[in-house]
Order: sequence, then structure tokens, then C-alpha cells
Amino acid sequence: MPKQTQKTFEEAKRALEKLTKAGMDRSKLIGTLNVLPLLPKNVAPMDRSIRTLVAQTKRLAERMQRQNEKSGFLYEALLDSCSREKPSATLKFRVFKRLPVWLHWYASYAESIRRQRSEDRKRREGLRQFAIRRLQADIRRATGRYHDADLAMLLDAVFLAHGRREQFDEGNLRKLRSSPRPVS
Repeated sequence: MPKQTQKTFEEAKRALEKLTKAGMDRSKLIGTLNVLPLLPKNVAPMDRSIRTLVAQTKRLAERMQRQNEKSGFLYEALLDSCSREKPSATLKFRVFKRLPVWLHWYASYAESIRRQRSEDRKRREGLRQFAIRRLQADIRRATGRYHDADLAMLLDAVFLAHGRREQFDEGNLRKLRSSPRPVS
């Protein structure tokens, strides 16, 4: 491994420890950092069909909930599973019972992403910038500061680990963070 690459990784490790000690959730930070290099710089905006998907998902969840509460379907499914597969029957029952809640969660999450992407689309911001801006906000909430230098070091290292040499620095991150947000 070239010395510069090794130095970048060592500095990134120190930046990760610093952010973790400052209060940032380590697994959330690492998870987000691992996804960032996979995101395209520019992605086509979500179209209006996401709104339809959200509405349909919510309606399906409500129908499933009513079906579970007002009919014996859920319990018949449990009895059927118990007669054939005893160990997994209770797991299936729990999944069936919680599925409407999960669908509501999915619909709510999709709607919040749609709204955020809609705002960022007005700024002509790509998905990667959106994700970095979101990570900056998470770091700020968790630690009380933005830690631009540490985040830049982590971004450099994670992109390098994925075979992409991209340069991030405090100034770029500050500029990304401070660019005007659209008024909703």
C-alpha cells in the first residue's frame, strides 16, 4: 500500500475516533460512509409516482390492519403454521401482525425522503450531496459541531477504499452546508 494511502487511512481512523468520542453513533457514521461512494453524483429526481406509491402503501397497510383485527385470517394463518411448522409459527405470527406497522413506517419514510429530495431538486443537488448534507446534520445534532475537517478526512478515505480518489476538504463541506436552502 502506498504511504500516502496508508497515511490517509490512519488519519481517517483518528477522525472516526474523534467523532465517536464527541458523541456521534459509530455504526450510523460507518454505515452512511460505506454507502456514499455507491451513490451516483447526479441522479434523476424522483417523479410524482412516489406519491402514488406512498398512498397505495398506506391504504394497503390500513386494509391489512382491518383484516387482522376484524377477521380470523391472522389466527387461521397462525394455526395453519402451528400444525405444520411449530418453531417458526410464532415468528410468522409476529411478522403478520407487525407487517401493517412496517408498511406504514415504509410509507412515512418514503414520503419524508420524497419531500427532502423535492427541496434538494430545486437546488439541483445530486443524491451524493444530499447524503453528505444529511450526514453533516447528523454529526451536528450528535456532537454540537459540524467537524468538517474530520468528515473530509473520512470521506477521502472511504472513497479511496472504493477505488475513487476524490478530494474533500473543510471548505467544500462548509460551502455545501451553507448553500441557500429553498423556502418550503
